[in-house]
Amino acid sequence: MEKGTRIRPDSSQLEKRERYLTELSRMNPTERRIINPHYHKVDISDDLYDLKMKLIYTIKEELNHV
Repeated sequence: MEKGTRIRPDSSQLEKRERYLTELSRMNPTERRIINPHYHKVDISDDLYDLKMKLIYTIKEELNHV
């Protein structure tokens, strides 16, 4: 995608399925299991963290005035 527009033709259902199965096979079994899966910790940028905290603060302030 480029600027929200598809730049390649859409894949067929079969191609999507094959890609899904290939990517799934690359995952560690501990990540694929349904019960008690292993989670990846993901960091966010400082700017995104600041935005998150600002939104939380704004929502809390709005709820306090209801």
